Amino acid sequence: MKHKKLTKKIISFTLACAICIISAIFPQNKVSAAAYTIAQANTDMTYTDLSTYSDYNSAYRAFTGMSDKSLVIYDASGKVVAMKQGMAITRSTSSTLIFTSTFPGGTQAYCQNNLVAYYNGTDANLTATITISGYTGTCSVSQLLLIPANHVYGLANSNRYEFDYYTRNSSGDLVHYISYYYSSSNTTEFSSIIIDKAPDFMNTGVRYYSTDGYTYYTDPYDATNGVNPIGTHCIYYKNLSYRTQTTYTASELNSFLAYKNSTYWTSRTCAYLGLGSTFLEAQDTYGVNALMEIAFANHESSYGKSDFAIENYNFFGVGAFDYDPSQAEEYTGAQNGIIQHAKWYMNRYYMDAYAYIDSSKGTAYYDVPDKPAGYITGYSGDSRYFGSSPGNKATGINVKYASDPFHGEKVAAMAYEIDKYLGFKDYGLYTIGVTNKVTYAYSEPSTSSWAYYKYSSRDPNRSSGVVSNEPVGMPVVILGESGDFYLIQSEMPVNEDKRALYMWDYNFDISTAYVLKSDIDIIFNGEYESPTGTDTLTSSVYTIDHMNDTISGVPLNTPVSTFTAGFSNGTIKPDTASGNVGTGMTFKVYDSSGNYTSTYTTIVVSDINGDGAMTISDLVLLRRHLAGLSTLSSYQTLSSDINNDTKVTISDLVIFRRNLAGL
Repeated sequence: MKHKKLTKKIISFTLACAICIISAIFPQNKVSAAAYTIAQANTDMTYTDLSTYSDYNSAYRAFTGMSDKSLVIYDASGKVVAMKQGMAITRSTSSTLIFTSTFPGGTQAYCQNNLVAYYNGTDANLTATITISGYTGTCSVSQLLLIPANHVYGLANSNRYEFDYYTRNSSGDLVHYISYYYSSSNTTEFSSIIIDKAPDFMNTGVRYYSTDGYTYYTDPYDATNGVNPIGTHCIYYKNLSYRTQTTYTASELNSFLAYKNSTYWTSRTCAYLGLGSTFLEAQDTYGVNALMEIAFANHESSYGKSDFAIENYNFFGVGAFDYDPSQAEEYTGAQNGIIQHAKWYMNRYYMDAYAYIDSSKGTAYYDVPDKPAGYITGYSGDSRYFGSSPGNKATGINVKYASDPFHGEKVAAMAYEIDKYLGFKDYGLYTIGVTNKVTYAYSEPSTSSWAYYKYSSRDPNRSSGVVSNEPVGMPVVILGESGDFYLIQSEMPVNEDKRALYMWDYNFDISTAYVLKSDIDIIFNGEYESPTGTDTLTSSVYTIDHMNDTISGVPLNTPVSTFTAGFSNGTIKPDTASGNVGTGMTFKVYDSSGNYTSTYTTIVVSDINGDGAMTISDLVLLRRHLAGLSTLSSYQTLSSDINNDTKVTISDLVIFRRNLAGL
């Protein structure tokens, strides 16, 4: 995986300082046979020995009875193996550090070396528990470098060791400063990423600490212990499912790619420059948000300019393992590199949930032509599934995709960059919830209906009948509600009969499901809000379909202000207050008391691309659909039915062409 260049602080060292550094990391012991020493860590980076022991168990028993937060235990080599409070640096002898989850039956996580983690403690077996990027796990203390609190920024006289932190910049953005340890200089140094809009509770110039990127503290040890939180904040793109759609057109996405191509690493050309339509094709066919997938590629391939991107059309780091990046996959072209990642790695691997098969159906019902024979018979989901958001090391794509524990945040930063440049048209469109327990997605708003899949990881012991009961916190895209259930975007593709999950081509309109409200905590309120009033909206001008929540009969080039004036028994409010009404625009309805009652989507016949007009762009979309080169959404299909015979055929194309020509 690729990493950004670090913005390093310039630090000068004299010979005397260098000697002090060595003394700080390796406490100078008196000449003795003692194997373990309890010492006090001082703020001047030194230690004061208190007592010595011949074995660790004796030292540990004494240590547990002491309350001084500055105390440590170090071994005969001078390595700190336990401390009351401080930070841990990942320092495995392998290419990555392997953590063992603290929940039973959980899978292992892996992480890069030389990153700062929150230290929870060392037990009697020299096993340390640490937390990084939302994941709490255990490993041998020999795989860590422990730095006591009195040697860390905030307490120490020197600022050589610092935790990751978040802050608000002068533009109102949320910035994450990621701390790296350098053994050559014996310091931690920062790189920074702008990842989201900053929450209101954050102030410019103040450091905020978080173990999971959601709950924030002003003290790193409060964050370690989970006490005195300042507030919570959902980093939108980090928690947004890839099973969503961007509102941007190909030309808009291409405008960002062109801008970045002309301003970053200008000696090279982005290998997917101008391919916004291919990313949208992958979204519409395989259910992977085009803007977020471009962000994914931007992070992994240095905006399409890395050697792997240019030479192999590998834009997503596929096969570029930490121990041998040269194994990266090669693709036959840029379009192929984009489509294959969406089709396989995202749609069928990392977003392939533990699904349920209807035993009354034959295996042909679930047949996937390009999967190996017997695939369905032994199917139990993909081991890489931990939810469909970019995520962290506990949930999402990040769990198994990358050793970088902040990979999900870096993808989110790239998505935020694109959306900010293009005017924030996508930001906040979706309401995001997370699971508060292992739960199920159902075909109907009833627990007695068909369970599509389970929100859990694939348990490594599943073959013996053990079912995973972790993790919680998996992302859910909330679209509406029905009684005790939320209507959600399904992780798995759903067929017309609401049973078959293995067609794999993803249709956003029918791939929906239901989940119990009590099993979900909402962490971001987007476009969806719970209706509280009764919908009585009427119109003598437009056609209102109360069953399907659509409004049709809207002429081309109708201004929003004209449209909203054509209703009675309710107030209709647009997402945008200006411009023309287009196909796919949403309008919220409020009753006379101001209560939100429903949301309607508009259909403008002949306006297929949603700009409110009839243009050559609409004709191109209709021709591609009829030729089988792309698929229209349900709203686009309704707008393409020019002759109003409930289907889209060549007859509609003929009429469209005549209308466009003024004939």
